[in-house]
Amino acid sequence: MIYYYGCSSFGKNHPKETRVSGGGIFRARLRPDGFVSVDAGTLTTKLLQCEGEKLFVNGVGPVAVELIDRDGRTLGSATVTGDSLRHKVVFGGKSLRKLASGNAVRLRFTVKDRGHLYSFMCADDDNLRKPQ
Repeated sequence: MIYYYGCSSFGKNHPKETRVSGGGIFRARLRPDGFVSVDAGTLTTKLLQCEGEKLFVNGVGPVAVELIDRDGRTLGSATVTGDSLRHKVVFGGKSLRKLASGNAVRLRFTVKDRGHLYSFMCADDDNLRKPQ
């Protein structure tokens, strides 16, 4: 998302000889799905029916990801690092579809120091649309 805004600073609370004047029209760009983020702690989703083959995470690592079955057992875990709109999460060499086997599952995200979780998506590679 790109938006434009205007700003000026005249230093009205300073003596005339130290005032700063200026301003302009500026442009800001937000990352896709970057309006809200989880910056620390753990987030566990409700039961999800993931139809895609893979799990993609939009975030800044380190973020630990666990795949949990209906009974609370961990089916797989992975950690994403770095900054990406599309971290592809692989659980010990196995895909989301293979581990979930069509069953409803939960995802547990643990956001570690300096990490950010913005969004996630279950999809096949060819169903991803490229962010603008």
